Order: sequence, then structure tokens, then C-alpha cells
Amino acid sequence: MKTVLVVAPDKPPEQVRCTSLSPQSIRVRWMPPSFDQNRGLVEGYKVSYSMNGEKFVVKTTTNLETTLHGLSKATNYTIRVVAHSTAGDGVPSPAIHCRTEEDSMFQKCYDNIVTRYYI
Repeated sequence: MKTVLVVAPDKPPEQVRCTSLSPQSIRVRWMPPSFDQNRGLVEGYKVSYSMNGEKFVVKTTTNLETTLHGLSKATNYTIRVVAHSTAGDGVPSPAIHCRTEEDSMFQKCYDNIVTRYYI
């Protein structure tokens, strides 16, 4: 009987990048750790994000991208991605920073109309 040693990934995800999609959402994409250098089998990813360096929120996925929803408008976020296996979390990626968008001019006008005439 063979024994298989399961280890956590020992390299971080690569090419982590983010794009602001709206005032309340950011898309995060990455590439898996290099297979030629990574020892652990990747079973999924954890995306950690924090508003202005405060408490981190973690979102888990098996994909190579995810969209963060329900964010605050015009706010800076710090984002990291870590690969994980049954043995645990691997090495986190270097932190990247992304800012959600301001309200669009259309949204500001709409909000002004609603406030002025309906409230």
C-alpha cells in the first residue's frame, strides 16, 4: 500500500489583478501557482479582501476569478489570493490594491430626481 503525502501549496497564485466593475463590485483574476515549482495539489482558492486595512473578509472559490459584491463606493481595497488543499492554505499572493468606482453621473442624477420628487 502506498502512502501519499498531501501538502499545502508552497507557491502563491500568480498574476493577481483586479478591475473595478461598479461602485460596489470588483472582479479579481489570477493564474494558478507554477506547476513546475508548486508541491501541493490545488483544490481551490481563498480571496481575502479588506477595506482600508480593516478586518479581512474571505471568499472561497474553485475558479480562477471571482467578483466581490456589496462593497463600499469609491473605497480602496487590499486583496490577496491563496491556493489551498486538504492539507491547508498555501502561500498568499502579494497584496494588490483596487478602488471601487464613484457613482456614475447617471446614478447621481437619478438619485437627485428620486430624492427631490418622491421622498
